[in-house]
Amino acid sequence: MGFGKLSHYGAAKGGMDHMTQSLAQGWGKHNIQVNALLPGLVDTEMMPCEGPKKNKLVDYIVNKTPTENYSVPEDWYGLTVLMASPASDFITGSIIVMDGGLSLVI
Repeated sequence: MGFGKLSHYGAAKGGMDHMTQSLAQGWGKHNIQVNALLPGLVDTEMMPCEGPKKNKLVDYIVNKTPTENYSVPEDWYGLTVLMASPASDFITGSIIVMDGGLSLVI
């Protein structure tokens, strides 16, 4: 996906995807799984989504997101526990997007 004036950001993201898949190929024979979890907008100190320090991009991103919302760190607990558990031993090289559908529309 392209990012207009943020080509460096898009290039870095593409590089991370490729690195994830390359590492998964190389380390799979050692029973090491490599995956990437890609968040959309998450309410954090770096990107406050509420209150007086709310980032000015939040409304724009939320309006573009099909779910019309953002996530909080707690939304990630289930997925991260799954990916760290033996239940994910056959998942490798995956790029797992959890962004409320934002990547579908940008």
